[in-house]
Amino acid sequence: MTQSLHWLLNKLLTPQALSFFYIPLGVLLLTHFINLRSKSRPSSATDLFAFVLALDMTLIANDQLRTRVNPLFQPYFIQIFMVGWIASAILLANSIHVQSLVGTSGRKGKYYPAEKVALCWFFAFVMMSFHLFAILGG
Repeated sequence: MTQSLHWLLNKLLTPQALSFFYIPLGVLLLTHFINLRSKSRPSSATDLFAFVLALDMTLIANDQLRTRVNPLFQPYFIQIFMVGWIASAILLANSIHVQSLVGTSGRKGKYYPAEKVALCWFFAFVMMSFHLFAILGG
């Protein structure tokens, strides 16, 4: 392996890049391909909940990131992100259920679950806002 390739791999495969970019990107790509398999195009924010779930798992698994979060959350780092992980998992399951309702809404006699989709997007906005504040805020 040449020195330039070794240097490039060392820069691209840092623990921070794996934690904050590659793992969530992999989860997003996985949910994208799952959504492509279904015939429905409208989304109930399933990919955002999967991203937040992966981010919570990353933060829980890597205790060294405690110093990088908002100082308000540092004393309760694990507890806060465990609750966030549980909430993300529940919201992801609900979003998958709503997405299945969206997929069947085009059939005769079925309604479009607009209220449920709006609620999913509201909670996606809340979860993303919380994580942005927890990681970048302060």
